[in-house]
Amino acid sequence: MAKSLFLSRNSSGANVGFGLTRSYWLGMGAIANITTETNAQTTFRTNGTLTNLYVFISTNTNNGTSTYKTRKNVGDGSMSVSITSSTTGKFEDTSNSDAITAGEEWNYQLITGGTSGNIVIRHTGSIYEVSGNVVHRMGAGDISQGFSTASATVFNCIGGSFFWDTVETDVQYKFQTAGTLRNLFIVVSANARGTASTVGTKKNGATTGNLTMSIGASATGIFEDISNTDVVADNDLWVYTLTTGTGTGSITSQNISCEFTTVNNRFHFSCHEEAGVAYGSTLQQVDFASVAGILITRLETEVACQQEANLSMVFSNMEVYVNANTAANNATVRLRKNGNNGTESLSVTASTTGWFEDTAGIDNIAETDLINYSIDLVTLVDQVLNINTFAIMAVATSIKTVNDLAKASVKTINGLAIASIKTVNDLA
Repeated sequence: MAKSLFLSRNSSGANVGFGLTRSYWLGMGAIANITTETNAQTTFRTNGTLTNLYVFISTNTNNGTSTYKTRKNVGDGSMSVSITSSTTGKFEDTSNSDAITAGEEWNYQLITGGTSGNIVIRHTGSIYEVSGNVVHRMGAGDISQGFSTASATVFNCIGGSFFWDTVETDVQYKFQTAGTLRNLFIVVSANARGTASTVGTKKNGATTGNLTMSIGASATGIFEDISNTDVVADNDLWVYTLTTGTGTGSITSQNISCEFTTVNNRFHFSCHEEAGVAYGSTLQQVDFASVAGILITRLETEVACQQEANLSMVFSNMEVYVNANTAANNATVRLRKNGNNGTESLSVTASTTGWFEDTAGIDNIAETDLINYSIDLVTLVDQVLNINTFAIMAVATSIKTVNDLAKASVKTINGLAIASIKTVNDLA
């Protein structure tokens, strides 16, 4: 059995009033209030089990009791938590689980009670366990992303915010391990195009991927490619693509995703914003960012972007993509754990753009650890550092002793390197 973690976050939070029902994507990095539940659904194509549903509430002035739960095929799942009046913090269902059967549509849902006040969801997640190799859903979501230009191709990040961008390099995602992309999925909520549009994948700015699907004129709903796959090599750059035909009209989509499976049980977390976030200038010297979700704005307070891991993992290969950099000095990006520096860090060279990666650092993450990134600009004088993507690789583990190696899918000496375990001291 292999585990991965679905972790979603919105740095500004999802604000919900009293007496309302709102739905949310399951397996996406984004959190957004969706009024039509079918627009929040994701079709799962791999049998598995969902456990440990949790939601973090940062603000709660609601005077009643609210419920956050899993949903299957527009019916209630087995997991739910009760959010009591005016209470904030983490709410988790550790008793129940949901069995996922291929072909089912899943999402989260919040039903607020009370007669006054509001609730703000900061982040949410659940653990996904499958038989065999790890399967992790990577996707991007936003409310009503439309595109209307005829005979054009635009691009979207594999994980994070959902925006059809004309600049491919700003939304490319760099994979830190080999694997396979499969089961491409998109929800089209409105479509006034008079001709068919094509959604697919693209590699390294040049190669059209195998995953593809045609969305007919005026067609809406769920579209999938469950037949083709894309082979991913370490350091490949991948994007989703949308190509329109001739004619007029806008096509509007809500979310796009696919499964990423690996033989070494590694998976990725991505925090992304297509335009990037500017750090520096007259702003403070050290800022913070979340490990997964939408990178909407710079955060000056660390607690605002911390996410509870909820799963024991080993982190490695932290990376960032910088699309603009006028900094006169090198900047340092670090993984942070419980308000302290982790092992992983990387230096962003002054006045240099592109991808930067820590290929040596390793951090052991416990279930209760609070994780995030920090960005240290050294000095504020004439510095602007624009980051589009933060990313990191993870493998679930419960290693405490040599006898626990099998739990981390480590069976051979070669496997030790895959799990980033080199000595007995690394087992802790």
